[in-house]
Amino acid sequence: MLGALAYADDITLLAPTPSAMRYMLRICEECGREFCVSFNAAKSASMYCGKKLASCPDGLTFYIDGKEIAVVKKYLHLGHIISVQLDEKDDILAKRNSLCGKINNVLCYCRSCDPLVKVKLLRHYCCDFYGSVIWNLSHNSIDDICVAWRKGLRRIL
Repeated sequence: MLGALAYADDITLLAPTPSAMRYMLRICEECGREFCVSFNAAKSASMYCGKKLASCPDGLTFYIDGKEIAVVKKYLHLGHIISVQLDEKDDILAKRNSLCGKINNVLCYCRSCDPLVKVKLLRHYCCDFYGSVIWNLSHNSIDDICVAWRKGLRRIL
């Protein structure tokens, strides 16, 4: 079982049961005391995830250093939106909105440039779909990104 993912000052705990999560949080508290590291409950969140999820069980709360951790339905983690349904829709939508904003910036700030220059800018500045490798590419929200990209190219040419 993979229980903890860490990157810089960010840690993610994954547990199969609420009791396992509480145990892992106690370990974090102990390590925090030992190494003078504090965990901020206000910047933390907990999620009850699953594909066949009805709702989060009542009374499922977690604490770190005596402070309650909020229960959320979606959370922005390292640039990705993770939802309780484990669906990529929200993450894809956020990336599509980012793409539209970047296309509009290129069109606005480079309106007097040659169309070939604009196309090069679009290819280099607007094609950074960081994290798209984790998406299910048959998801119907992928079409929204393709439509936005084609509209941007049509406006240039």
